[in-house]
Amino acid sequence: MPAYYPPPLVERITLRDPTQEPTVRRDEYGRPINPPDWGTDVWASRRDQSPYTELAEGVRVRAGRSVFTIRTRDVPANMVVVQNGVEYDAIGAPVRRGGALAGMRAEYLEITCERRSA
Repeated sequence: MPAYYPPPLVERITLRDPTQEPTVRRDEYGRPINPPDWGTDVWASRRDQSPYTELAEGVRVRAGRSVFTIRTRDVPANMVVVQNGVEYDAIGAPVRRGGALAGMRAEYLEITCERRSA
């Protein structure tokens, strides 16, 4: 198995399970009023992959794809990663790296996420 060199975990992110979102009041635009802090805070490393995707009919949708690396932990299947107030939707299952098979004590998860905006 090839060696795995984990990146330094220097950024703070929050892992959230959308099914456990607390109920909050919303304003007339659908934005939450005084949203509570929820989710699990972890240290991570972020690596950006693709800057945008262009769709047909001349409409460009920015789809920033990023990979967040964290130490292994239980993560929800439908995960949302929040960094500095920006939400990223997880795509697929996290990829396990390191661990005993790679000759390492620590095991890491690489979570591929996408952030979309028009």
